[in-house]
Amino acid sequence: MCPVDVLQHPLSIKDPVGRALWPMMFLSIVFVLGSSLTENNELSMSEAEKTLVKSHRNIQQWMETRLRMSPGEMRVVLLILASLTADSTASDPCVTHTVLDQPWRNSACNRTRCSSRWMDDGNLTEGWYRFSSYDNVKILEHAVPFSRCSGWSPGWLSGSHHRVGDGEVTRTVCFNWVRDNPNKHNCRTHQEIKIKKCDGYFVYRLKPTPGYYSVYCTDSVYSDPCVDHTVLDQPWRSTDCSNTQCTNGQWKSDENLVEGWYRFNSSGGWKIPETDVPANHCSGKRPGWLNGDHPNVTDGEVTREVCFEDVGGDGSEERCKDKLDIKVKNCSSYFVYELMPTHNDQVYCTGTWLLHIDKRCEGLCGNAGLS
Repeated sequence: MCPVDVLQHPLSIKDPVGRALWPMMFLSIVFVLGSSLTENNELSMSEAEKTLVKSHRNIQQWMETRLRMSPGEMRVVLLILASLTADSTASDPCVTHTVLDQPWRNSACNRTRCSSRWMDDGNLTEGWYRFSSYDNVKILEHAVPFSRCSGWSPGWLSGSHHRVGDGEVTRTVCFNWVRDNPNKHNCRTHQEIKIKKCDGYFVYRLKPTPGYYSVYCTDSVYSDPCVDHTVLDQPWRSTDCSNTQCTNGQWKSDENLVEGWYRFNSSGGWKIPETDVPANHCSGKRPGWLNGDHPNVTDGEVTREVCFEDVGGDGSEERCKDKLDIKVKNCSSYFVYELMPTHNDQVYCTGTWLLHIDKRCEGLCGNAGLS
């Protein structure tokens, strides 16, 4: 029989030292086998072992012709080879990892609406992981506002993912804290992780996250806001809705709007107006309008500023007193907007509002439906 310590192979073939000593180990095994095995040790080979011998045909021929090894000796050597190969495969994170099927990690999950409670990766066991829930398969590559991904402090990748040939790389994950300005996503709190690109997916070597209720955020690789968005059929957003005439006396506000991509599609309009809207319109006290033009299809996703009209203490209107950055995309036949919650009494307007139309038309257009 082959000595037990020979079969334990303490050096992995993946380890640099192991790779250097492997040829010597192999020849030593052959030497031991040559002196300890006889023809009587030959046993019938299983189907799995026959397959293994086929896959190592060149080694088998070399052992037969050059070392004059018997089938019994070759059997033991090939089993050792298989064990070394299995050890190398098992250490590949593309093969050995934990799958996280957790839809609550999606960036569209604001606060606890996807999980019923605040989530936390502070107790996550360090190791290799793969995200796989619906089409949420990788960590986000852009900043995420606080209270997203079902955690207080969402984490995103500072930088891009890599290609298959890059092997394992180190990247930084940034965590956005509640105390930070929600419109300025810094990387004050961060930690390094490892990433590897496998065939069709990524794996990550993650550590427990810093702080309370901090989580790794995920999103779809194939997400397109022209396809993945929420449709708002709310006629009360129309610029024609003065005060609360369209809402039965109730003032509207977008302060509780969940951040995400939206498409306006109602009788009240299908895009945010590009000119300023007077206060107390669109069923809100402080209506919002786009300070700039909408993009073309070829522009992709662009950042635009939304201004909110207000009324000063003396009753005069204050143009663009408050402002908010949003993203806009032209989807050929409609627009989609990545909106975020507003302050109290602020609303996003829809429709086509022509301010100062009397000056543009020099009185020829009448009031054009202005109220």
